[in-house]
Amino acid sequence: MLRKLIFLTIAAALFAIPAAAQITLKLPKLPKPETTPTKAPQPTDTVRKGGGGGASRFEVMDDGLTYFDADAVKEYDTALRLEKDVGWYLRSSLRMFGTYPARSGFNVIVSRGGKQLAKTRCAATSYKKANDPYLRTAERVGVDLGFDDYLVVADCYDKTQVVKGEGEFDVTIVYFNGDTDAEKEVRRYKIEVRRASRVRGQPTAPQPDVAHYYISRHNDAPAAFMSLIYGQNGDYFGPNRMQPATSGRVDIFMNYSPVRLGDPFPNFYARCSVDGRRLDFEGSSYADQVHAYRVRQKIAIYTDRLIPQYQRGPEYKEEIAFVQLKLKMPFMYGSKEPRDVKMEDHPGNWVCDVMADGKKFRTFKWNVGRDGRPIAGPEQAGGNVSLFHLAYMIDVEVPPGGSDWDGRLNVNPAAGFWYGIPWTTAQGKSMAAAVSKKGDPWPVPSNKKK
Repeated sequence: MLRKLIFLTIAAALFAIPAAAQITLKLPKLPKPETTPTKAPQPTDTVRKGGGGGASRFEVMDDGLTYFDADAVKEYDTALRLEKDVGWYLRSSLRMFGTYPARSGFNVIVSRGGKQLAKTRCAATSYKKANDPYLRTAERVGVDLGFDDYLVVADCYDKTQVVKGEGEFDVTIVYFNGDTDAEKEVRRYKIEVRRASRVRGQPTAPQPDVAHYYISRHNDAPAAFMSLIYGQNGDYFGPNRMQPATSGRVDIFMNYSPVRLGDPFPNFYARCSVDGRRLDFEGSSYADQVHAYRVRQKIAIYTDRLIPQYQRGPEYKEEIAFVQLKLKMPFMYGSKEPRDVKMEDHPGNWVCDVMADGKKFRTFKWNVGRDGRPIAGPEQAGGNVSLFHLAYMIDVEVPPGGSDWDGRLNVNPAAGFWYGIPWTTAQGKSMAAAVSKKGDPWPVPSNKKK
């Protein structure tokens, strides 16, 4: 009994980011790849085409979960008698579809110009439905089992793998087999790393402080996806497998750069129509309210004392932040409550404005088919993007000039989205090109601030 309790406790802790029981599966010996790519990724080698699940998605990365962050590496300077930064190290969260042996994982390689700069080994968790204790009991009858097995790792890093400099870097993901140690390159990304310098000490004699490093997500503003979740617990990153497929909600995931990270969210609400007909949320158990949650966030604060007014008192300070939001929408999917507005009851072209105080924050568009489920956008349908079960890439419109809650907008359509995935469709390219520019893309020194 004690052994079972310990197992369940460990499993629950792992599911903060999806985790699972481990399995052993013999795979054929695979050749080792070149670990330092010498060419830019092309659409055909950036992602493999994959559908809703099954063997066709073996060794396909989950684009919705992939996340990178950069943090400063510090060392003590005996001459200055203070800590300084000497570069940065990469943090990674990854998920790959398919069934894999225990002890499998990823080597995450950072390079520039074909030269390897850092390599981090990320031991991952292999999840298999067949070994999931929550899916074996009688009360789990009716649970949706259409999702893939997967290999997942959350927040993997190695502070000894120091990278110096700013700008664009290549990140190559190499899968290693836990049984055979065979390796195979499965994905290439591009990241743009930036450094926010800082000062400390006396106002009249400031000294360099440890800088803040961060990875730009400006290009992700026009990219969003929808996730259908059964039950009120769990989300895209930690699916809840404990509830039967009788009650579901709809989440939308998007990225933006806020005016200030610490500002509270306004009271967001949705105004939706289907084929031009306005939906009535009156009587729904959730009315029209949209609940916003920060899923992932990064803030960097630049400081200086370059001009006289900041050479006394507080230093000049400017923050830059990137946030991935989860928007819990007021309509449902698969709900048994008669009062709820259910997406499957309204096939057609959906347009939903997420608003506050009568002003638009974002407009989302998608099509619901006759089966009641969303139809994946062209980037996903064409195989350029792969997402978890019941997740669909949807269209995004940013209000002209940006919304009141956007601090910075600076999309480069040619640079793609989600760490360098190229826009391959005319619809996607047009959507990215339509985003206005707002504010400065990076913090500006006090002596150059207009």
